[in-house]
Amino acid sequence: NQRVIAYPQRKESLVQFARDVFLPVTKQYCVTCLFAPGGGKRTFVTFLLKEKAILQELFGTSYQKTLLLYVNPDEALEETNEAYLRLMRDTLLLSFTQRRITYPVPAVDNPLQLLKYFVSQLVHDSWHVVFLFSDFEYTLMLSPSIYRNLETILGLEKKRVTFVFLSGRNLLAPELLVKFHNLKYAISRF
Repeated sequence: NQRVIAYPQRKESLVQFARDVFLPVTKQYCVTCLFAPGGGKRTFVTFLLKEKAILQELFGTSYQKTLLLYVNPDEALEETNEAYLRLMRDTLLLSFTQRRITYPVPAVDNPLQLLKYFVSQLVHDSWHVVFLFSDFEYTLMLSPSIYRNLETILGLEKKRVTFVFLSGRNLLAPELLVKFHNLKYAISRF
């Protein structure tokens, strides 16, 4: 019984893309990936997240304690910071269900507080938490405080929390980079 895989691109291209994106992540670096509009960003990322053999090879033994959380803004219910943070929280909780991870849920309604709580618990238990932000340019429509919220999450433990920014816009353009406050250092790695 051999499994047949229909690759959206040549397998070698996907493996090279995975290396380019995830090797820095395995070393706890944030990564920014810029795509031409219609360049297959979602196709690549969603395929790679399902193709565990490639990721296991890249992450090695740490793969078992790595949560790859794909945050797709198309699933946000409204265009607010709170909705974006709820989307991140919901993505994290879905991953908990899939990986059978359990933590007591505090009686807190604030999505940022819940994210900080759960990410702190994961970090304490030696998990590597990787947020993959699809269409990160979406956040430019939100209040600028979203970047401080994300900085707070990233700052919980920079060796165990990593961000991957996927965008169809050049996030490194000076006029955009300045909008990201201190998150610009994670986006640009300068």
